[in-house]
Amino acid sequence: MGDTTNQQSPAESTGAASTSPAAPQGAPTPAAYPPERHFLRDLDTATWQVDAERLLMCSPLTEGVRSTGGSVALGQLAALVDIAGAPVALIAGSPDWTATQDMSLHATGWLTEGPVVVDARLVRAGRNTVVVGVDLYDGHGTDDLEVLRRAIDAAVEQGPAPRSDGVGDSGGHDVGDGGDTGRGGDAGRGRGAGESDSGGTGGHGGGHDVGGVGETGAGDGVPTRVATGLLTFARIPRSASASAGSFDPAALVGQHRSMEPPEPVVGTLLERIGVEVVDASRGVVEIAHHDYVRNSFGTINGGVLGAVFQAAAEAMCPGLVATDVQIHYLSQVRTGPARTSATVSRDAADHRVVTLRCVDAGNDGQLLSLASVVLQRPPG
Repeated sequence: MGDTTNQQSPAESTGAASTSPAAPQGAPTPAAYPPERHFLRDLDTATWQVDAERLLMCSPLTEGVRSTGGSVALGQLAALVDIAGAPVALIAGSPDWTATQDMSLHATGWLTEGPVVVDARLVRAGRNTVVVGVDLYDGHGTDDLEVLRRAIDAAVEQGPAPRSDGVGDSGGHDVGDGGDTGRGGDAGRGRGAGESDSGGTGGHGGGHDVGGVGETGAGDGVPTRVATGLLTFARIPRSASASAGSFDPAALVGQHRSMEPPEPVVGTLLERIGVEVVDASRGVVEIAHHDYVRNSFGTINGGVLGAVFQAAAEAMCPGLVATDVQIHYLSQVRTGPARTSATVSRDAADHRVVTLRCVDAGNDGQLLSLASVVLQRPPG
Protein backbone atom coordinates (compact mmCIF):
# COMPACT_ATOMS: atom_id res chain seq x y z
CA MET A 1 0.00 0.00 0.00
CA GLY A 2 1.12 3.60 -0.43
CA ASP A 3 0.07 7.19 -0.78
CA THR A 4 -3.73 7.23 -0.94
CA THR A 5 -3.72 10.23 -3.28
CA ASN A 6 -1.84 8.24 -5.95
CA GLN A 7 0.51 11.19 -6.15
CA GLN A 8 4.17 11.40 -5.17
CA SER A 9 4.42 12.66 -1.61
CA PRO A 10 6.98 15.35 -0.75
CA ALA A 11 7.59 13.49 2.48
CA GLU A 12 9.29 10.91 0.32
CA SER A 13 11.62 13.44 -1.23
CA THR A 14 13.51 15.04 1.62
CA GLY A 15 16.70 14.30 3.44
CA ALA A 16 20.38 15.06 3.56
CA ALA A 17 21.35 16.77 0.36
CA SER A 18 23.68 19.44 -0.87
CA THR A 19 22.44 22.38 -2.89
CA SER A 20 23.97 20.91 -6.03
CA PRO A 21 21.36 19.80 -8.59
CA ALA A 22 23.44 16.81 -9.60
CA ALA A 23 22.07 13.55 -8.20
CA PRO A 24 24.33 10.66 -7.15
CA GLN A 25 24.68 7.61 -9.34
CA GLY A 26 21.84 5.18 -8.85
CA ALA A 27 19.25 7.87 -8.13
CA PRO A 28 15.77 6.34 -8.48
CA THR A 29 13.34 7.29 -11.20
CA PRO A 30 9.99 8.90 -10.27
CA ALA A 31 8.15 5.65 -11.05
CA ALA A 32 10.43 3.62 -8.79
CA TYR A 33 10.44 5.90 -5.77
CA PRO A 34 9.73 5.03 -3.07
CA PRO A 35 10.10 1.33 -3.78
CA GLU A 36 7.63 -1.04 -2.18
CA ARG A 37 10.21 -2.05 0.42
CA HIS A 38 11.27 1.28 1.92
CA PHE A 39 11.72 2.69 5.38
CA LEU A 40 9.24 5.52 4.65
CA ARG A 41 6.44 3.02 4.12
CA ASP A 42 7.38 1.19 7.31
CA LEU A 43 6.88 4.40 9.33
CA ASP A 44 3.13 3.82 8.76
CA THR A 45 2.13 7.47 8.71
CA ALA A 46 -1.19 9.27 8.30
CA THR A 47 -0.98 12.97 7.38
CA TRP A 48 -3.33 15.90 6.99
CA GLN A 49 -2.19 19.04 5.18
CA VAL A 50 -4.39 21.36 7.24
CA ASP A 51 -3.48 24.39 5.12
CA ALA A 52 -0.50 25.62 3.14
CA GLU A 53 1.45 26.37 6.31
CA ARG A 54 0.57 23.47 8.60
CA LEU A 55 0.69 19.66 8.51
CA LEU A 56 -0.34 17.11 11.15
CA MET A 57 1.09 13.60 11.13
CA CYS A 58 0.39 10.49 13.20
CA SER A 59 2.44 7.27 13.47
CA PRO A 60 1.92 4.27 15.79
CA LEU A 61 4.33 3.60 18.65
CA THR A 62 5.34 -0.04 18.22
CA GLU A 63 7.91 -2.11 20.07
CA GLY A 64 10.24 -1.86 17.10
CA VAL A 65 10.59 1.92 17.43
CA ARG A 66 11.04 2.14 21.22
CA SER A 67 14.34 3.01 22.87
CA THR A 68 15.95 0.74 25.44
CA GLY A 69 14.23 2.91 28.07
CA GLY A 70 10.76 2.20 26.67
CA SER A 71 10.08 5.63 25.15
CA VAL A 72 10.01 6.31 21.41
CA ALA A 73 13.52 6.22 19.93
CA LEU A 74 15.08 9.52 18.90
CA GLY A 75 15.82 8.17 15.43
CA GLN A 76 12.13 7.50 14.85
CA LEU A 77 11.30 11.09 15.83
CA ALA A 78 14.01 12.45 13.53
CA ALA A 79 12.61 10.45 10.61
CA LEU A 80 9.06 11.62 11.29
CA VAL A 81 9.84 15.33 11.67
CA ASP A 82 11.94 15.28 8.51
CA ILE A 83 9.08 13.98 6.38
CA ALA A 84 6.43 16.05 8.21
CA GLY A 85 8.28 19.30 7.59
CA ALA A 86 8.93 18.59 3.92
CA PRO A 87 5.44 19.29 2.50
CA VAL A 88 5.21 22.59 4.38
CA ALA A 89 8.64 23.59 3.06
CA LEU A 90 7.85 22.52 -0.51
CA ILE A 91 4.61 24.48 -0.63
CA ALA A 92 6.33 27.59 0.75
CA GLY A 93 9.36 27.14 -1.52
CA SER A 94 7.52 26.46 -4.77
CA PRO A 95 8.45 26.56 -7.63
CA ASP A 96 11.82 25.55 -6.14
CA TRP A 97 12.47 22.17 -4.53
CA THR A 98 13.80 21.85 -0.99
CA ALA A 99 16.33 19.69 0.84
CA THR A 100 16.89 19.39 4.58
CA GLN A 101 19.84 21.54 5.64
CA ASP A 102 19.61 21.55 9.45
CA MET A 103 17.52 19.74 12.05
CA SER A 104 17.23 20.40 15.78
CA LEU A 105 15.00 18.32 18.01
CA HIS A 106 14.80 18.69 21.79
CA ALA A 107 12.88 16.63 24.33
CA THR A 108 10.45 18.07 26.85
CA GLY A 109 9.01 14.76 28.06
CA TRP A 110 8.93 10.99 27.47
CA LEU A 111 6.65 9.53 24.79
CA THR A 112 5.65 6.09 26.06
CA GLU A 113 2.05 5.43 25.02
CA GLY A 114 1.58 6.71 21.48
CA PRO A 115 0.76 7.32 18.78
CA VAL A 116 3.46 9.81 17.84
CA VAL A 117 1.86 13.07 16.67
CA VAL A 118 3.81 15.71 14.73
CA ASP A 119 2.55 19.27 14.23
CA ALA A 120 4.65 21.05 11.57
CA ARG A 121 4.15 24.75 10.88
CA LEU A 122 5.82 27.26 8.60
CA VAL A 123 8.03 29.73 10.47
CA ARG A 124 9.65 31.61 7.59
CA ALA A 125 10.04 31.37 3.83
CA GLY A 126 13.12 33.25 2.62
CA ARG A 127 15.02 33.66 -0.61
CA ASN A 128 17.42 30.82 0.13
CA THR A 129 15.86 28.79 2.94
CA VAL A 130 12.54 27.74 4.43
CA VAL A 131 12.23 27.24 8.21
CA VAL A 132 9.61 24.91 9.69
CA GLY A 133 8.85 24.52 13.41
CA VAL A 134 7.73 21.15 14.77
CA ASP A 135 6.08 20.02 17.98
CA LEU A 136 5.73 16.34 18.86
CA TYR A 137 3.06 14.87 21.10
CA ASP A 138 2.12 11.62 22.75
CA GLY A 139 -1.39 11.07 21.42
CA HIS A 140 -2.34 8.84 24.40
CA GLY A 141 -4.40 6.52 22.22
CA THR A 142 -5.93 9.18 19.96
CA ASP A 143 -5.05 8.92 16.26
CA ASP A 144 -7.85 11.01 14.76
CA LEU A 145 -5.98 13.98 13.30
CA GLU A 146 -8.97 16.32 13.41
CA VAL A 147 -9.59 15.53 17.08
CA LEU A 148 -5.90 16.07 17.80
CA ARG A 149 -5.89 19.39 16.00
CA ARG A 150 -8.82 20.68 18.04
CA ALA A 151 -7.12 19.63 21.29
CA ILE A 152 -3.81 21.26 20.35
CA ASP A 153 -5.44 24.45 19.09
CA ALA A 154 -7.66 24.78 22.14
CA ALA A 155 -4.64 24.49 24.41
CA VAL A 156 -2.70 27.08 22.39
CA GLU A 157 -5.57 29.55 22.82
CA GLN A 158 -5.45 29.02 26.58
CA GLY A 159 -1.80 30.03 26.68
CA PRO A 160 1.25 28.37 28.23
CA ALA A 161 1.06 26.57 31.53
CA PRO A 162 3.76 25.89 34.13
CA ARG A 163 5.43 22.54 33.62
CA SER A 164 7.85 20.15 35.20
CA ASP A 165 8.77 17.69 32.49
CA GLY A 166 11.98 16.19 33.80
CA VAL A 167 13.57 16.16 30.34
CA GLY A 168 15.73 18.95 28.92
CA ASP A 169 15.99 22.61 29.73
CA SER A 170 14.24 25.74 28.52
CA GLY A 171 16.22 28.02 26.28
CA GLY A 172 14.41 29.17 23.16
CA HIS A 173 15.63 32.18 21.23
CA ASP A 174 14.66 34.14 18.16
CA VAL A 175 15.87 32.80 14.84
CA GLY A 176 16.14 35.06 11.81
CA ASP A 177 16.89 34.17 8.20
CA GLY A 178 19.73 36.41 7.12
CA GLY A 179 17.48 39.17 5.85
CA ASP A 180 15.46 36.92 3.58
CA THR A 181 12.02 38.11 2.65
CA GLY A 182 9.00 36.09 3.70
CA ARG A 183 7.07 35.47 6.86
CA GLY A 184 8.04 37.18 10.09
CA GLY A 185 11.44 36.47 11.56
CA ASP A 186 10.53 35.29 15.07
CA ALA A 187 11.04 31.57 15.23
CA GLY A 188 11.41 31.43 18.99
CA ARG A 189 7.83 30.45 19.61
CA GLY A 190 8.33 27.91 22.32
CA ARG A 191 10.65 25.86 24.42
CA GLY A 192 14.19 25.55 23.22
CA ALA A 193 16.73 23.02 24.23
CA GLY A 194 19.25 23.30 26.60
CA GLU A 195 22.89 22.58 25.96
CA SER A 196 24.29 25.96 24.97
CA ASP A 197 27.98 25.79 25.84
CA SER A 198 30.82 24.13 23.96
CA GLY A 199 29.96 20.74 22.56
CA GLY A 200 26.25 21.02 23.31
CA THR A 201 23.29 21.49 21.08
CA GLY A 202 21.90 24.85 20.14
CA GLY A 203 18.94 26.45 21.85
CA HIS A 204 16.48 26.63 18.99
CA GLY A 205 12.85 27.05 19.98
CA GLY A 206 10.74 25.64 17.21
CA GLY A 207 7.29 25.09 18.61
CA HIS A 208 4.43 27.08 20.02
CA ASP A 209 3.74 27.33 23.73
CA VAL A 210 0.81 25.20 24.78
CA GLY A 211 -1.37 24.77 27.80
CA GLY A 212 -2.86 21.41 28.74
CA VAL A 213 -1.25 19.52 25.89
CA GLY A 214 2.16 20.50 27.21
CA GLU A 215 1.76 18.78 30.55
CA THR A 216 3.33 15.38 30.96
CA GLY A 217 1.07 12.64 32.16
CA ALA A 218 -2.12 14.34 30.97
CA GLY A 219 -3.61 11.04 29.81
CA ASP A 220 -7.29 10.49 29.03
CA GLY A 221 -6.66 10.99 25.32
CA VAL A 222 -5.27 14.51 25.78
CA PRO A 223 -2.09 14.90 23.71
CA THR A 224 1.10 15.62 25.68
CA ARG A 225 3.91 17.59 24.11
CA VAL A 226 7.17 15.65 24.36
CA ALA A 227 9.56 17.45 21.99
CA THR A 228 10.00 20.59 19.93
CA GLY A 229 12.34 21.57 17.14
CA LEU A 230 13.22 23.39 13.96
CA LEU A 231 14.10 22.30 10.44
CA THR A 232 15.82 24.48 7.87
CA PHE A 233 15.37 23.53 4.23
CA ALA A 234 17.60 24.83 1.43
CA ARG A 235 15.83 25.98 -1.71
CA ILE A 236 17.33 24.12 -4.68
CA PRO A 237 16.46 23.58 -8.37
CA ARG A 238 13.54 21.22 -8.94
CA SER A 239 15.75 19.18 -11.26
CA ALA A 240 17.66 17.88 -8.21
CA SER A 241 14.82 15.49 -7.33
CA ALA A 242 13.58 12.54 -9.35
CA SER A 243 10.06 13.25 -8.02
CA ALA A 244 9.77 16.96 -8.82
CA GLY A 245 8.50 16.70 -12.38
CA SER A 246 5.24 14.94 -11.48
CA PHE A 247 4.43 16.61 -8.18
CA ASP A 248 2.49 19.80 -7.36
CA PRO A 249 2.94 20.70 -3.66
CA ALA A 250 -0.08 23.02 -3.60
CA ALA A 251 -2.36 20.11 -4.50
CA LEU A 252 -1.75 18.66 -1.02
CA VAL A 253 -3.67 21.37 0.83
CA GLY A 254 -6.68 19.92 2.62
CA GLN A 255 -5.77 16.32 1.80
CA HIS A 256 -5.63 13.36 4.17
CA ARG A 257 -3.00 10.84 3.03
CA SER A 258 -1.41 7.68 4.36
CA MET A 259 1.75 5.69 3.76
CA GLU A 260 1.48 2.13 5.04
CA PRO A 261 3.88 -0.81 5.04
CA PRO A 262 3.12 -3.48 2.42
CA GLU A 263 3.57 -6.22 5.05
CA PRO A 264 3.99 -6.44 8.83
CA VAL A 265 7.10 -4.60 9.98
CA VAL A 266 9.70 -6.86 11.61
CA GLY A 267 12.64 -5.79 13.75
CA THR A 268 13.74 -2.45 15.14
CA LEU A 269 14.27 0.67 13.05
CA LEU A 270 18.05 0.37 13.46
CA GLU A 271 17.96 -3.27 12.34
CA ARG A 272 15.81 -2.47 9.32
CA ILE A 273 17.99 0.37 8.06
CA GLY A 274 21.07 -1.81 8.54
CA VAL A 275 23.12 0.03 11.18
CA GLU A 276 26.26 -1.91 12.12
CA VAL A 277 28.29 -1.07 15.23
CA VAL A 278 32.00 -1.09 14.32
CA ASP A 279 33.56 0.34 17.50
CA ALA A 280 31.13 1.22 20.29
CA SER A 281 33.78 2.90 22.46
CA ARG A 282 34.50 5.47 19.72
CA GLY A 283 30.94 5.83 18.48
CA VAL A 284 31.73 4.27 15.13
CA VAL A 285 28.75 2.82 13.28
CA GLU A 286 28.12 2.29 9.58
CA ILE A 287 25.17 2.14 7.24
CA ALA A 288 25.30 1.03 3.61
CA HIS A 289 23.96 3.17 0.77
CA HIS A 290 21.03 0.97 -0.28
CA ASP A 291 17.53 1.30 -1.71
CA TYR A 292 15.69 0.92 1.60
CA VAL A 293 17.12 4.21 2.92
CA ARG A 294 17.56 6.28 -0.27
CA ASN A 295 15.58 9.46 -0.88
CA SER A 296 14.53 10.89 -4.24
CA PHE A 297 17.98 12.48 -4.68
CA GLY A 298 19.53 9.02 -4.48
CA THR A 299 21.34 9.75 -1.21
CA ILE A 300 20.62 8.49 2.31
CA ASN A 301 17.51 10.11 3.76
CA GLY A 302 18.16 12.79 6.39
CA GLY A 303 15.88 11.20 8.96
CA VAL A 304 17.78 7.93 8.57
CA LEU A 305 21.00 9.76 9.44
CA GLY A 306 19.25 10.96 12.60
CA ALA A 307 18.74 7.31 13.55
CA VAL A 308 22.38 6.57 12.71
CA PHE A 309 23.54 9.34 15.06
CA GLN A 310 21.26 7.96 17.79
CA ALA A 311 22.80 4.52 17.33
CA ALA A 312 26.35 5.86 17.48
CA ALA A 313 25.75 7.96 20.60
CA GLU A 314 23.94 5.18 22.47
CA ALA A 315 26.62 2.65 21.54
CA MET A 316 29.18 5.00 23.06
CA CYS A 317 27.11 5.67 26.21
CA PRO A 318 25.47 2.40 27.33
CA GLY A 319 22.67 2.82 29.85
CA LEU A 320 21.68 6.25 28.52
CA VAL A 321 18.97 7.12 25.99
CA ALA A 322 19.37 9.70 23.21
CA THR A 323 16.78 12.45 23.63
CA ASP A 324 17.99 15.54 21.72
CA VAL A 325 19.77 15.96 18.40
CA GLN A 326 21.07 18.75 16.22
CA ILE A 327 22.24 17.89 12.71
CA HIS A 328 23.93 19.94 9.98
CA TYR A 329 23.66 18.24 6.58
CA LEU A 330 26.65 19.16 4.43
CA SER A 331 26.81 16.86 1.41
CA GLN A 332 25.31 13.77 -0.20
CA VAL A 333 26.40 10.16 0.10
CA ARG A 334 27.88 9.12 -3.23
CA THR A 335 29.26 5.66 -2.51
CA GLY A 336 28.93 4.62 1.12
CA PRO A 337 28.98 3.26 3.65
CA ALA A 338 28.22 6.29 5.79
CA ARG A 339 30.44 6.03 8.87
CA THR A 340 30.30 7.96 12.14
CA SER A 341 32.89 8.90 14.74
CA ALA A 342 32.20 10.58 18.06
CA THR A 343 33.61 12.24 21.17
CA VAL A 344 32.00 12.93 24.53
CA SER A 345 31.96 16.69 24.97
CA ARG A 346 30.10 16.73 28.30
CA ASP A 347 29.92 14.01 30.93
CA ALA A 348 27.56 14.96 33.77
CA ALA A 349 25.93 12.91 36.49
CA ASP A 350 22.57 12.69 34.73
CA HIS A 351 23.39 13.23 31.06
CA ARG A 352 26.07 13.27 28.37
CA VAL A 353 26.55 15.30 25.22
CA VAL A 354 28.20 13.55 22.28
CA THR A 355 29.58 15.36 19.23
CA LEU A 356 29.60 13.34 16.00
CA ARG A 357 30.83 13.37 12.42
CA CYS A 358 29.55 11.28 9.53
CA VAL A 359 31.62 10.67 6.41
CA ASP A 360 31.27 8.77 3.14
CA ALA A 361 33.83 6.05 3.82
CA GLY A 362 33.82 4.90 0.19
CA ASN A 363 34.35 8.41 -1.21
CA ASP A 364 37.66 9.46 0.35
CA GLY A 365 35.99 10.20 3.67
CA GLN A 366 33.91 13.11 2.33
CA LEU A 367 32.22 14.89 5.23
CA LEU A 368 28.46 14.33 5.08
CA SER A 369 27.10 15.81 8.29
CA LEU A 370 27.90 17.03 11.79
CA ALA A 371 25.70 16.40 14.82
CA SER A 372 25.43 16.63 18.56
CA VAL A 373 23.28 14.30 20.66
CA VAL A 374 22.15 14.67 24.28
CA LEU A 375 21.65 11.41 26.21
CA GLN A 376 19.84 11.06 29.51
CA ARG A 377 18.91 8.36 31.95
CA PRO A 378 15.55 6.84 31.03
CA PRO A 379 12.59 7.15 33.39
CA GLY A 380 12.25 4.56 36.12
